[in-house]
Amino acid sequence: MQYEYHTEAVSIPEKMVGRTTAATHGQSQAMTDRFNVLAGQRWEFVQMAGVPVIGKMKKSAERRVLTIAVFRRLIANV
Repeated sequence: MQYEYHTEAVSIPEKMVGRTTAATHGQSQAMTDRFNVLAGQRWEFVQMAGVPVIGKMKKSAERRVLTIAVFRRLIANV
């Protein structure tokens, strides 16, 4: 079996892990909807991963982590 892979950046605002609001629910639902669209295109969710981001941004050289969702699907006729 051979797979092709797809990644998507996942942005989770700080408010999403704190107090629950209507906006928090909307952001969570938007992520769910996006994952369901990908599933409909035969993408299988594999895992979430943290990718280190190094470099200056807004005059800050601090390290940050970008969270990505990794998906895969079978390549047909291989």
